[in-house]
Amino acid sequence: MHIDDNLQYFHGKSMGELYQKMKDWEVEWEKSILSINIQQEGHLFTCIALTNPIKVVLCNDVGEEMRSDWSKTHQYPELVVKISKDQ
Repeated sequence: MHIDDNLQYFHGKSMGELYQKMKDWEVEWEKSILSINIQQEGHLFTCIALTNPIKVVLCNDVGEEMRSDWSKTHQYPELVVKISKDQ
């Protein structure tokens, strides 16, 4: 498994083994599993899991990627959210 992938595949001979593999993965990679789909394939329990993304792309209201030159002045970008009420 590669840490940059948001989809992970797990399998085990029992639900208990599958569960333990998934919990061990969360601890090892310090990531959370968000959504799972478990199926039985032959004698194995298999799982496709969606993990928390490590890459987030901010887009404007028409889907265009928003870019900023923040890296030269800050270690981390700052996200400012403004909420307005339509009147």
